[in-house]
Amino acid sequence: MVDKQRSFAKLLQQGMSISEACRRLGIDRKTGHWWKNGGAVVTSTGTRIIEPVIGRYQGKPESDRYLSEAERVVIADGHRAGKSARAIAMELGRAVSTVARELTRNRASDGAYHPFTAHALMRTRRPRPKPRRLEMDAALRGRVQKHLDEHWSPEQIAHELATKHGSPIAVETIYQALYAPTRVIARDPRAVLRTGRPHRRPRRRGDQRRPRFIVPITPIDQRPAEVLERVEPGHWESQ
Repeated sequence: MVDKQRSFAKLLQQGMSISEACRRLGIDRKTGHWWKNGGAVVTSTGTRIIEPVIGRYQGKPESDRYLSEAERVVIADGHRAGKSARAIAMELGRAVSTVARELTRNRASDGAYHPFTAHALMRTRRPRPKPRRLEMDAALRGRVQKHLDEHWSPEQIAHELATKHGSPIAVETIYQALYAPTRVIARDPRAVLRTGRPHRRPRRRGDQRRPRFIVPITPIDQRPAEVLERVEPGHWESQ
C-alpha cells in the first residue's frame, strides 16, 4: 500500500489526473481522492486527524531557478494578450531567453501554449538518473572499450572519436562509465587506466588550496637583528 501511495504521489506531481493515476495503479477512484484531498489518519499517539495521505510522499520543493506553474500562467496570459517575450520577462523578473525558450519548447500538440500542459511536460523530462549515453549506444561503447583495452586515456579517446569518427563524447562521460557502480564499461579501471586507481580521486573544491611545495623566502623586513651588525660570516652583502 505504501508503494502505491508513493507512486500515486509521483504521478500527480508529473501532472497526471486522479482518474488516470488510479487506473494505472489499479485502485478505486474514491481511494485516490482520499489520498489526494485528505481523510482520517490516526497518528502514533492515537490522535485522529484529517490529513492528505499523499502529503507524506511529496518531493522536495522546486528550486527558484525553474519556472513555477504560476509563472507559466503569467507567460500564457501575456502571450495570449500579444505581449512580447521581453515584456513578459520583465514582468516576471526572468531572462528573455528563458521565456522565449519556454514558449518554443513546451507547446502542446496543437501548437498552442497551455501553462498546465507545459508544466506537466517539464516534469516528464525531469526524472533522474537518465540512461547514460554509452549504455544506449552499443557501437560507441565498443569503440571506447577497444581503445581502453589498448590503454588509451579517456582524453585521447574523446579526441580520436571527435576528429576521426565524428562521434564527439565528453571525457567525463568515459570516466563516469568506468567508475559507475553498475559498470557500463566491462573492464576494471585499474586494468585499463594508467593511474591504476580503483576509485576516483575526490575533486578539490574552490575554497580549498593545495599545500605549498616551495617554501617562500624570508622577506627582507623580517631578517634577524644580528644581520645588521655584520659580525657573523655570511651576513655581508656582496658589492
